[in-house]
Amino acid sequence: CHIGQSAHGGHYISYKKEKGEKEKDDKWWKIDDKRVIECSKFPFPKGMPLGQHETPYFLIYQLESFVAPSPRQINPGLINEAEKSNKNFLAEIQNYEGALSAVVSKVK
Repeated sequence: CHIGQSAHGGHYISYKKEKGEKEKDDKWWKIDDKRVIECSKFPFPKGMPLGQHETPYFLIYQLESFVAPSPRQINPGLINEAEKSNKNFLAEIQNYEGALSAVVSKVK
């Protein structure tokens, strides 16, 4: 929230809602530069004229429920291709490590 006459001056604060087990157990916190205090109620009453007092300008919402997408079947050809690629990559690593070991032993 911004407290002040314009965007060129004033003070910025934040409010955070902490969800309780039930809606009546929800808490609001006012977060300032110097302190964090619990608010006794929702900090923005309905019908509050904007531009006066504290004006909210950035709001973040949290989704209350989420429906997970149904699992998809992966094309078996893609799985085989990925496994083949991984096997080739591991073989390249082993070849590199063997060549590196041979060079290191010659240097010593």
